Amino acid sequence: CMPETLINPAKLHEELALAGLPIASVSSDGRFDYTRPLSKAEQAKAQEVIDAHDPQQNTLPTTDQMIIALWKKVMLGDSTEADSISTAVKSIL
Repeated sequence: CMPETLINPAKLHEELALAGLPIASVSSDGRFDYTRPLSKAEQAKAQEVIDAHDPQQNTLPTTDQMIIALWKKVMLGDSTEADSISTAVKSIL
């Protein structure tokens, strides 16, 4: 796991998903939750994605990411992803 200052949780979540990993969530505290245990090969792939992660790269979140973040904030009281998206959007605009 990486310290929170070194990751962009929403972006890293997307990167892990795009790598085909069964990611459930990435927390701002550096915790990674997967939908199932990772194989050795998947663990290596996950580490490669994490090592290559650039938290400063400015990309706008997808509509799906914004909807899911809003749902988690409103319905589950978890503002982690919404806060991350808010910060990312503010840095671009």
